[in-house]
Amino acid sequence: MLFSTKRSKDINLLSKSEQSAQSTKSILVSTLICSLVIIFLVAVSVLVYLLAFSEERQSKQLSEQYEAKVAEWQRVAKPAEEIGLTKAKLAEFQQISSANQIFALGLEKIRSNVPSGVILSSLAIKTPDSLTLQASSASPLEAYQFVEQLKTEKDFFTQVVISSLVKNSDRYVLNLTLKLKTK
Repeated sequence: MLFSTKRSKDINLLSKSEQSAQSTKSILVSTLICSLVIIFLVAVSVLVYLLAFSEERQSKQLSEQYEAKVAEWQRVAKPAEEIGLTKAKLAEFQQISSANQIFALGLEKIRSNVPSGVILSSLAIKTPDSLTLQASSASPLEAYQFVEQLKTEKDFFTQVVISSLVKNSDRYVLNLTLKLKTK
């Protein structure tokens, strides 16, 4: 019996009308289940479509807002950058102007303190607040007098240093380093 190819037939004790009703009932249930599955799939598809449409619309809206913000930023960024550059140039100009005023006042102080026997031969700017000066005199006393007069100008010079004092033929050559007071 295990390998028999004959099948046994079930005996149906239901009448034909009951069989027909049961068959119709099972067809209706199958049709209803299939219809519900199809309606469910259509509902899920419509829901997915609506969500995708909503996401696309929201994405487009965010993209437009982003582009508007970028356009606004670019409209404001260029003048802001120019204002920053102008402020930096103004600060640099003010610093240079201040340094030039201090330098001009320092030169005036040097000129006003040069004794009659001292001759200025050169002046060099080492840094914005540092000068080297070369002068010559007939005697070392005049050179030292000049240095001491410059040292009294504490409002303009923070440091007056003799770099060298050398006798050159008949004159003494004095080399000085002066630090200007910047503030």
